[in-house]
Amino acid sequence: MNDNILNNLDVLINANQTVTTEKLVKAISGSENKNNVDVINLNEKDLNIFSLIANHKDSKSVLIVVSNVVDIDDAYINSLMFILNNKHLRVYTLGEIVDVSSKFYRLINCKNLQEDIISSTFESNSILEKAVLDAPSNIKDKVMLKVDGSKFSLNVKRSIFIFEKI
Repeated sequence: MNDNILNNLDVLINANQTVTTEKLVKAISGSENKNNVDVINLNEKDLNIFSLIANHKDSKSVLIVVSNVVDIDDAYINSLMFILNNKHLRVYTLGEIVDVSSKFYRLINCKNLQEDIISSTFESNSILEKAVLDAPSNIKDKVMLKVDGSKFSLNVKRSIFIFEKI
């Protein structure tokens, strides 16, 4: 069964790499896998979601997680992401995701997808402008934060994780 899910996911992922994380989650949820897997977008969830899903009576044996992932746990990136979208809790590191999930699931596959390029504009003297301009150089380099006047963009990795319930 897992091989079939993985094969179907590869087709979906390859067809949908350029869409947003939310649209990719909807594509997976609406696919022929929907009856065999649980799917979550971790961008708007706390890591406690692994416990909640695993302990739910209707949880499936396979959990697919789509999430933006950073290489470093950084308050600047998370603050910036929250200012852009107040539903966004934080960007997790790979280590955080694997560590918390391992109490309930075994990671069977992980794949980095195309990076999400997040862009926006800020108003002069706004909280967003301060967050963008005050980010340390090493953080700006890590997420390729580019500023052009009042416009900015940054890159965040998008990954898909496939877990099996233990």
